[in-house]
Parts: sequence; C-alpha cells; structure tokens
Amino acid sequence: MRWLLLLFIWVPICFLAAPSQPKAEDPPVPPEVALAGATLAPLGSPANQPWLTLGLLAYAENLDAHFPAELRTLPLYPPTGDLLSSVPWFSLGLTRLDDVERLIVLDPMAFVEKCQNRYDESVHGYTCTFFKHEVVRLSKTSSKQRAPETIAVCFREEPRYSVYFKWVKGGEPIPRRTLYVAGQNQGKLVLPLPEPFNLQDPEGTEAKKRSRYPITQFGMRMGMQHLFESWRGSQLAHVNLSVRYLGKQTPPDDDQLGYKIESIREEPEPLDGVTRADLYVSVKDLLLIRSELYAKNPGGDDERRIAIYHFKDIKLNPEFDAGQFDPEILESN
Repeated sequence: MRWLLLLFIWVPICFLAAPSQPKAEDPPVPPEVALAGATLAPLGSPANQPWLTLGLLAYAENLDAHFPAELRTLPLYPPTGDLLSSVPWFSLGLTRLDDVERLIVLDPMAFVEKCQNRYDESVHGYTCTFFKHEVVRLSKTSSKQRAPETIAVCFREEPRYSVYFKWVKGGEPIPRRTLYVAGQNQGKLVLPLPEPFNLQDPEGTEAKKRSRYPITQFGMRMGMQHLFESWRGSQLAHVNLSVRYLGKQTPPDDDQLGYKIESIREEPEPLDGVTRADLYVSVKDLLLIRSELYAKNPGGDDERRIAIYHFKDIKLNPEFDAGQFDPEILESN
C-alpha cells in the first residue's frame, strides 16, 4: 500500500513542478459587437444566449474572426415562440445578412408591414405581365385545374382601384379582355359582350369559374395584405406557424432578384386550405412578385400545388391614357 500512497503524492507534485505553457490569447471582441450582444439579450440566461450570438454576427465586420471558445459554442438553445422557433441560428453564422434579411429572420410580421408601407408610399399603379396557374373552386367539394394563363395588366390604385386584363395566352375564348373599376359600372366586371351580358358580378359564380380569387383582390399589395392577415390569424388562433428565410433567389423564368420565404401552417387556412406558401419579394422594391400556394390532398398527408401567381416586366407608376380604364377600351384593342 505504501507505493500507492507515494504515487498519489508524487504525481501531483510533478504536475505542479512542470513548466506551464503560455496560453494563446484570443483576439479581443470588438466593442460594438459586445455592446450589441449585451443589448439584445440578458446575459447569463441560457434560453436567450442565441441573441448574444446574433448580436455578434450581425455587427461583426469580419465573420471569420476567431472569437473566444465560450462564444463559439453558442447557441445552446433556440429561443421559443410562434415565429422565432424556426430561426436558423447556425446558418446565421455562415453568411452575412443585410438589414432587410435580418428583419425577415427576426420579425417576419414587421418585414411584411415594411413592404406594405413601402408600397403605399411609392406605388400608385403599374403595368406588368401577370402569369397565373391555379386550381379554381367550383363548389365546397369540387375543384378544377385550369391551364396556365398569361395576362397583360394595367393597374391603378388611385383615384379608384382599377384593373384592366388582356389575355395573351390561355384563358377563355371569350372574354379576352376585362375591366373593373371600383365604384363604377354598377360595381360590376365589364366584359366586351352585348348587353346585359357585358356586366358581371366580380365575385359571382361565372367569375369564380375563371379565377380562384376575384379581380377585386388583384394586385401585389393585396397579396401582401393576404399574407399579413394569414400570419396574424395564425397567431391569434394559436396555430403553429413556421416562417423560414431561404436566401436571395431569382424566381423561375425571371431575372428579378428576390428574398425567398417559406411559410408553413400546421393547420390549413380556414377559407382557402393553404398549408404552405413559397414567396418571392423583390430586393429592389420589396414587391411580392411571386407566390406559390400548396394544400394537402384530401384524405392524405401529401400536398399539391394549387396556385402560382407571378408578376413580371413590372413598370411602376406609368402615365396612363385618359381613357385607359373606360369601358370603351374593351372595344378598341
């Protein structure tokens, strides 16, 4: 037993006597980085440590810098919450995000409001090529997949909400042109047909056979408003909602660079049945330029695409001719 006792005494002495190796010093954390981390989260709370990491990443001038080991191990836990549960914290460490991207990641609702405010301040009308490919609802239990449609559009917000459609590809043989102006033409959709068939209810049965959404809800601003109401409705109804930012991408068959966002609801939207939406918001103007909507197949977990809406060749705030939104335009072109 003596030799065991000597061993226990001798080994610690050897360690104490051994020369210590100098510890490599880590580069200091930039003051603005430390300040950002301290501002964004209460330090010492493990549940909020990702906020410290975000502060470091968001304000660091060099994301390749070697921060102290205790910072490199963060985050320990993702923050909980309706929208923040899907924040890709580890991906944030791999890329540099601009101000708008950070807003999308941290507060998607605030991002949508920013887009709406930007539109209201700067957009009064536009022309565009509008592509849509959708499933229309014929009744509560039946639907129909329509062929793809390409439409030349003139749209005006003021002084009256006004929409002019001219089909380029797809659509019905008749009509090839339609016009809607809020508060005019008895509030009806105007078609180039003999009276009384030239006026139709924009939300009536015939209109619903041609489009999933009525012309009274057309436009990039309306699409963003629908998105905001869907997300807000999910929160109020305590429906799990995942919003993921997928980076800057160009939509199919387009060269507009956009912020791509995926939105997934645990339960279908009450009125439309949508469970997933892939969205493209233009980097240049914060316009909702493409929406792809998906719903679950009846009686199964698989999903199917029920609609694509794509705005291309957009020209903002053009000078429209005086008669652009008069019924006579349907006869002249």
